[in-house]
Amino acid sequence: MCGRFANHLSDMRRWVSLLKDWPADVPTGYNVSPTQVVPVLSSQGVSAMRWGLVPAWSKAASLKYVTFNARLETVADKRAFRDAWKQKRRCAVPIRGYYEWKTAPGGKQPYFVCDAQERGPLVMAGLWEEREGGLSFTVLTEPANGRMVALHHRMPVMLTPDTAHDWLAGEGALEPAEQEACRVDMKWYPVGREVGNAGNQGEHLIIPLPEPDQAK
Repeated sequence: MCGRFANHLSDMRRWVSLLKDWPADVPTGYNVSPTQVVPVLSSQGVSAMRWGLVPAWSKAASLKYVTFNARLETVADKRAFRDAWKQKRRCAVPIRGYYEWKTAPGGKQPYFVCDAQERGPLVMAGLWEEREGGLSFTVLTEPANGRMVALHHRMPVMLTPDTAHDWLAGEGALEPAEQEACRVDMKWYPVGREVGNAGNQGEHLIIPLPEPDQAK
């Protein structure tokens, strides 16, 4: 799953055709959490969207259940997401990387997941919705595959520069990736536990630490 990410982007050369307007005067950060408004890319360009999709039929701006992630395997059938899916309201969420936690001695240890070759941003597939003039989005997830299985049983659905164009244009379909094959080559490493506080910001949050069993 994905419940926290950093979208203060670095080198974007591989994505320049899509991200030329990034971030369109929308704030970015190193510790983005659900309900925050962040820049998101759709076929209409970069827009400010709230993380946590609010369906058009909802009477409240915030729902009692979680909508910041949507399972790719069931998104077409879930009431909160199926209209956005059917209408192909697709979006792409560029990030520097995302955080995941594992149980470790002394408490949960956060890890930062990023491009294995450090060639620039990762881009997550998502869906967006509009309600009373406000835009919101969800991040699609799929079963973890490749090396990511050792970190968590689920992961965001990642796009490449080629697949992102088709996804935003409403062309083609995404299917859960094969267990052995990652859509995008990623790596992960431990970071400081201060990222657990959503109020903390700064590049220091993504600085690698020694593996927990190697730390002295």
